[in-house]
Amino acid sequence: MVNIIYEKSIYRNKLLINNQANLSGRTLYVKGYRSEVYTNILKFLRQLMIINADPNAMVDEFLFDEFDSENKIFESKTRKKMDIEEDNQLTREREGVCHVYLGLLEKGLSNESLIDTNLQSTASSCLLELISLGPSSLSRSYENRISWIKPFMSVTKLEVRNCMAHVLGIVSTSELENYSERCKNVQELIKEFIDIAKVESRQVSIDYHHGSIIALGYIISRLIFRYPTNYDKLVPDNILAEAIKIIIKDLDSTKNLYLNGSAKALGEIGRYTTSSHISMGDLKYTEKVLSLFYEFSSSLKQVDVHFTIGEAITFITGGWKKINSNVMEGVLNKIFTELLPSGKAPIKKAVCIWMLCLVKFCYNVDIIKVSLPKIHGVFSLLLADRDEFVQDVASKGIGLVYELGDQGVKEQLVNSLVEMFSEGKRPKETIDRDTQLFDSNSLGQTPDGSAITTYQSILSLASDMNQPELVYKFMQLASHNAMWQTRKGAAFGFSHIIVQAENELKPYLKDLIPRLYRYQFDPNPKVSEAMTSIWKALIKDPKKATEEYFNVIVKDLLVGIGDRLWRTHLLQGRSIQELEPHLQILWNNSASKTCRTLTKVTVKYCDPENVSVNDGRKIINIIVPFLLTKGLVSDAEDVRKFSLRAILKICKSAKELLKSHISEMIGTLLEGLSSMEPQVMNYLSFHVEKYNVTQEQYENTRLSATKMSPIMEGIESCIDNIDENVMKEFEPKLLQLIRKGIGLPTKAGCARLLVTLSQRKAPILRPFADNIMKALSGALLDPSPAIRKSYAVAIGYVAHLSTDNTLIKFMSHLKKVYCDNSEQEIRSITGITVLEISRHASDELKRIYVEIMPLVYYGMHDPEINIKNVWTEVWDENTSGSTGAIKLYLNELIELLSKLLESPSWTTKRQAALTIADEALIEALTSSSIFCKEYFESNEYLQLDEISKVLIRETKKTNKQYKRHCMDNLGLFADAFSDKLDIYEQVKDFLIELAIGSQDPNEMDEDDANDRPLFLLVKASAMKCLGLVWSKNRNVQKQHSKELGTILASSLGSGKNVWNVRLGVLSSLEKFVEKLDLNNNNNDGLVIDEETIINIFEGLKEGLLDAKYLAIRTASLQSLKKVIEKIKGTQLNSLPTVQQQLLKTISIAENDPIPIISK
Repeated sequence: MVNIIYEKSIYRNKLLINNQANLSGRTLYVKGYRSEVYTNILKFLRQLMIINADPNAMVDEFLFDEFDSENKIFESKTRKKMDIEEDNQLTREREGVCHVYLGLLEKGLSNESLIDTNLQSTASSCLLELISLGPSSLSRSYENRISWIKPFMSVTKLEVRNCMAHVLGIVSTSELENYSERCKNVQELIKEFIDIAKVESRQVSIDYHHGSIIALGYIISRLIFRYPTNYDKLVPDNILAEAIKIIIKDLDSTKNLYLNGSAKALGEIGRYTTSSHISMGDLKYTEKVLSLFYEFSSSLKQVDVHFTIGEAITFITGGWKKINSNVMEGVLNKIFTELLPSGKAPIKKAVCIWMLCLVKFCYNVDIIKVSLPKIHGVFSLLLADRDEFVQDVASKGIGLVYELGDQGVKEQLVNSLVEMFSEGKRPKETIDRDTQLFDSNSLGQTPDGSAITTYQSILSLASDMNQPELVYKFMQLASHNAMWQTRKGAAFGFSHIIVQAENELKPYLKDLIPRLYRYQFDPNPKVSEAMTSIWKALIKDPKKATEEYFNVIVKDLLVGIGDRLWRTHLLQGRSIQELEPHLQILWNNSASKTCRTLTKVTVKYCDPENVSVNDGRKIINIIVPFLLTKGLVSDAEDVRKFSLRAILKICKSAKELLKSHISEMIGTLLEGLSSMEPQVMNYLSFHVEKYNVTQEQYENTRLSATKMSPIMEGIESCIDNIDENVMKEFEPKLLQLIRKGIGLPTKAGCARLLVTLSQRKAPILRPFADNIMKALSGALLDPSPAIRKSYAVAIGYVAHLSTDNTLIKFMSHLKKVYCDNSEQEIRSITGITVLEISRHASDELKRIYVEIMPLVYYGMHDPEINIKNVWTEVWDENTSGSTGAIKLYLNELIELLSKLLESPSWTTKRQAALTIADEALIEALTSSSIFCKEYFESNEYLQLDEISKVLIRETKKTNKQYKRHCMDNLGLFADAFSDKLDIYEQVKDFLIELAIGSQDPNEMDEDDANDRPLFLLVKASAMKCLGLVWSKNRNVQKQHSKELGTILASSLGSGKNVWNVRLGVLSSLEKFVEKLDLNNNNNDGLVIDEETIINIFEGLKEGLLDAKYLAIRTASLQSLKKVIEKIKGTQLNSLPTVQQQLLKTISIAENDPIPIISK
């Protein structure tokens, strides 16, 4: 064949030369062939060489991937035979043919073929394969052509650079021993590439730099491979070290091409030597590497990387020569007990791939053999995964496990898989908050992509033939994932298993063909795709098989004709004799089709855009009552579904023609939400524990299904046509369903209907809102938490339309429910309901604050944290601070708490006491201590310390309102006992932090905007408290007076604080100055310096100049008087700068327009 092509090329070349004038200049010809044709010729010759070497080679070996730079032959047997074949080709009698083939390859790499990079890629790949598998004499023949190979290191095609660098590595390192000249050439070659790699990228192209790096990698790797003991004598260590440093340097490059080239080069070198000492047998290092792999299970998503990790794990556990059973057992336990139960999708994909690698490469390990049933269980569990690739890998794994097991294991595995598919006995999967329980839109219909459906169909195919073990063969044939065509996938050699399965299934074709034919048209696309793969693998002539088994196929199709599985023109062109046995069933099927056609016509005539109002109303009056009273209540499920589909279509098209039937239609559809709910939901309600699903998860799933139900969509379509008359007619039915409706979906539908009506038909619903609120007050105590929450939301919307009297009665009902009930779930719904009213009917709630706010404050002290948080949220949304709100509703609060304190329930009494305890106790502690001051003066100071510790501890609590109250009491207490108690240094840090404020109130986020008034009150209290707790101790004053004085003085500016905070600063400043000890009897210096006093005067000047607030000027004047009085007769008063600032400050006060200030 090579000679024929060569001879043809000479002939075609002559023709081209003769017709050169007529040829297009843009078309590349190589040896007389267009470049595309020449590329395919080289691929064809490669395939011929493979098949000539190994006639039994699999078809995968012939595939040529243009993106794979090397296109390796994966089967070792085929590679060995190729090696022998090339030796034979280079014998004297056939040497000419091989050289002709080499000439064809070199022509594909010539300068004239540079335009076609695909041709160069193919030619370089074939040349590499030929040299790497050929005898050493072939590589020696290229020793003098290194100068021809080197320019390929700079070509633009990455695949060409890779292949030719590999060729250069093989050729340049051939037979170096005893040839000093060749060693010198290799050294020079390495130096040349080192110099190129050192040059900056602006002077050398990126491609040339990359080519030089990978060339170094291949040359050094082949050198080490061929001369493992003396390579350092052939090429000096310093040259090798420099080359490796250059390669490693590119690992830090920002260019992906450099990074990939460096990794490739180091990988090639690492094939034959190590870059450092390896911890052989070091269990700690093994565990460290495995731990790193385990972390990758959740962070890496690349499939190829997980296959590589899987192979690495098999090397670690299986070893090269010695197996470490403990490590293998540890890996399996980690997978079984920790990784797989996590339920996270990335981890499941990683585990599935790793398990496949362990079974594939370590099947002869005893612990793997013993664990085959457990591994089979893991793969069986993953068959139902949502990820298609995980399904496919799991099916591969199950097939491998079955192939490797003995007869006993095979029987056990077949029984396990049959039980899983037919009886639902799946391994239990751990459920946590990250686990997705249901696919969206999956309830009530077959979920697209459900793997278990596919494999159940495969099982039924095998079971129908009474050969359930054949399910493993079908699973191999049904594979269609593209991953198995890649290099990584091909390494697993599944093509052999497919051929073996095909051969074993041939005896069963007679029984298989009818079922396979039908399954190809299954409405589930995954089942259809899998069965089509099996059909194509087994049936070589589909037309002939269909003709031969026509009657059997028809009978099989007619059994399931009502399931919409028949999707082909099988009857076209058939004779009456063939059709006669099937006519009766065919007519029944035609009747169903007629009904569907009639529905389309009916819906069209119910649309007022297509017919007149009178004609449309006549049709509506006939069809709607019939469907509601006959169709939806039929015993036949098909009839109910058909009627429902018809009604939903009419709801969308009939519009105002429906008005006379809307009341009955909505009521019937609401009831249909429960009666037509999938039976699986009723079954699950009694078996939630069996499937590791909580009752709350189950009910939330049903609620979600109700919201997405097409029935709910039909109900909402009817809402647009509701008016006052329709609502008046519908009200009794709606109230009945709210009070006595049966089934969670129906109740959820009622709640959703009320929300939608409140939003879209508020004026129409308003007259009926009071009656609806009365009905909802009872429905609010439904046993289902999900329904209670749904009704609470509905109440929030309907309350916006209710009268004040109804709301007051409703709040009284909530108060009774909350105070008289001991069940936490029932108590919690009252707070949730008030919160929903607050969100959706805030204006209406404000008008009845006096009725509800005492209950809200009482609820804020509920011992159950979740209930407490709900009430606290209501309080925060409706008040700006506790003190003002409590004072406003104090009488009502006292009245409520007085009654609750007399309750027979200890829990109620305790909560009522807690409601009044905190602030009352703090105030009582402070006032009683001050009142009994004489007692403390005659006793030890220990009790004062204990009281102060309590007050300090309470002041540090996070509740802002409570903190402010505690600070006020702490200041009063510290000031009253300032002669005996000094706590300034204990509290100054957190008080200063509160006073200065770590956040500007003007820069608060929107979410914190409501907290601004309370934030300022806390700040003012902190400022005031600083002055009250200021120490009278002279040493403390010396140490801290400058800090506190500066803070107070700087805080008086109008631009820094609001007026109430500045009043707190002035009050604190007055106490600060009052307590200063300015007597210098011991000549130990002043407790406050000149600079601080001047700063205080500057602050007071700003206060006296405040034109907006008289209160600020008055308080500033009072503080000025206190300062003058304090420094009079002291050393400070005689200082010139102090006198100067004092006169300026007094002058500002004298010029004030208000007499009370100026006098």
